[in-house]
Amino acid sequence: MAVTRADVDYIAGLARLRLTEEEAERMTSQLNSILEHMQVLRRVDVTGVEGVGGMAEWPAPFRAPGAAADVLRCGVEVLSGGWADGFFVVPRLPAVEGVEDEE
Repeated sequence: MAVTRADVDYIAGLARLRLTEEEAERMTSQLNSILEHMQVLRRVDVTGVEGVGGMAEWPAPFRAPGAAADVLRCGVEVLSGGWADGFFVVPRLPAVEGVEDEE
Protein backbone atom coordinates (compact mmCIF):
# COMPACT_ATOMS: atom_id res chain seq x y z
CA MET A 1 0.00 0.00 0.00
CA ALA A 2 1.36 3.36 -0.96
CA VAL A 3 0.21 6.90 -0.41
CA THR A 4 -0.16 8.94 -3.56
CA ARG A 5 0.11 12.67 -3.95
CA ALA A 6 -3.65 12.70 -4.60
CA ASP A 7 -4.18 10.98 -1.21
CA VAL A 8 -2.13 13.66 0.53
CA ASP A 9 -4.02 16.44 -1.26
CA TYR A 10 -7.35 14.85 -0.32
CA ILE A 11 -6.44 14.44 3.36
CA ALA A 12 -4.98 17.95 3.50
CA GLY A 13 -8.28 19.22 2.12
CA LEU A 14 -10.24 17.36 4.78
CA ALA A 15 -7.99 18.85 7.46
CA ARG A 16 -8.27 22.28 5.81
CA LEU A 17 -4.52 22.49 5.40
CA ARG A 18 -2.90 24.47 2.62
CA LEU A 19 0.26 22.59 1.77
CA THR A 20 2.84 24.00 -0.60
CA GLU A 21 4.07 21.77 -3.42
CA GLU A 22 7.23 21.05 -1.42
CA GLU A 23 5.29 20.20 1.75
CA ALA A 24 2.91 17.88 -0.12
CA GLU A 25 5.80 16.04 -1.78
CA ARG A 26 7.64 15.75 1.55
CA MET A 27 4.48 14.50 3.29
CA THR A 28 3.91 11.89 0.57
CA SER A 29 7.47 10.66 0.93
CA GLN A 30 7.34 10.58 4.73
CA LEU A 31 4.01 8.73 4.85
CA ASN A 32 5.31 6.14 2.40
CA SER A 33 8.44 5.69 4.53
CA ILE A 34 6.27 5.04 7.58
CA LEU A 35 4.19 2.47 5.67
CA GLU A 36 7.35 0.76 4.41
CA HIS A 37 8.64 0.51 7.97
CA MET A 38 5.33 -1.00 9.10
CA GLN A 39 5.74 -3.69 6.43
CA VAL A 40 9.21 -4.48 7.81
CA LEU A 41 7.76 -4.78 11.31
CA ARG A 42 5.04 -7.14 10.04
CA ARG A 43 7.75 -9.56 8.86
CA VAL A 44 9.45 -9.76 12.28
CA ASP A 45 9.06 -13.21 13.84
CA VAL A 46 7.51 -12.76 17.27
CA THR A 47 6.83 -16.41 17.92
CA GLY A 48 7.14 -17.06 21.65
CA VAL A 49 7.20 -13.38 22.57
CA GLU A 50 4.57 -12.58 25.17
CA GLY A 51 2.41 -9.56 24.50
CA VAL A 52 2.83 -6.49 26.64
CA GLY A 53 -0.82 -5.97 27.54
CA GLY A 54 -2.81 -2.83 27.42
CA MET A 55 -4.43 -0.43 29.78
CA ALA A 56 -7.43 -2.65 30.38
CA GLU A 57 -5.22 -5.31 31.94
CA TRP A 58 -3.89 -2.97 34.61
CA PRO A 59 -6.75 -0.73 35.64
CA ALA A 60 -6.14 2.10 38.05
CA PRO A 61 -7.41 1.29 41.53
CA PHE A 62 -10.58 3.01 42.65
CA ARG A 63 -10.37 5.51 45.48
CA ALA A 64 -11.92 4.26 48.71
CA PRO A 65 -15.52 5.33 49.20
CA GLY A 66 -15.72 8.59 51.08
CA ALA A 67 -12.02 9.38 50.60
CA ALA A 68 -11.24 13.07 50.21
CA ALA A 69 -9.01 14.64 47.61
CA ASP A 70 -5.28 14.59 48.25
CA VAL A 71 -4.16 17.46 50.44
CA LEU A 72 -1.94 20.05 48.76
CA ARG A 73 1.05 21.52 50.56
CA CYS A 74 -0.20 24.98 49.66
CA GLY A 75 -3.43 26.38 48.33
CA VAL A 76 -4.08 26.59 44.61
CA GLU A 77 -4.25 30.35 44.84
CA VAL A 78 -0.51 30.33 45.61
CA LEU A 79 0.16 28.35 42.45
CA SER A 80 -1.79 30.62 40.14
CA GLY A 81 -0.85 33.91 38.57
CA GLY A 82 -4.09 35.42 39.73
CA TRP A 83 -6.92 34.32 42.00
CA ALA A 84 -10.28 35.94 42.75
CA ASP A 85 -13.42 34.60 44.39
CA GLY A 86 -12.27 30.99 44.10
CA PHE A 87 -11.38 31.21 40.40
CA PHE A 88 -8.16 31.50 38.42
CA VAL A 89 -7.80 34.91 36.81
CA VAL A 90 -6.30 34.98 33.34
CA PRO A 91 -5.57 38.08 31.28
CA ARG A 92 -8.01 38.83 28.48
CA LEU A 93 -6.82 38.40 24.94
CA PRO A 94 -6.12 41.62 23.05
CA ALA A 95 -8.60 40.57 20.33
CA VAL A 96 -11.35 40.27 22.93
CA GLU A 97 -10.62 43.78 24.14
CA GLY A 98 -10.92 45.11 20.56
CA VAL A 99 -7.19 45.67 20.18
CA GLU A 100 -5.80 44.30 16.93
CA ASP A 101 -2.43 42.54 16.80
CA GLU A 102 0.40 44.91 16.03
CA GLU A 103 2.99 43.34 13.77
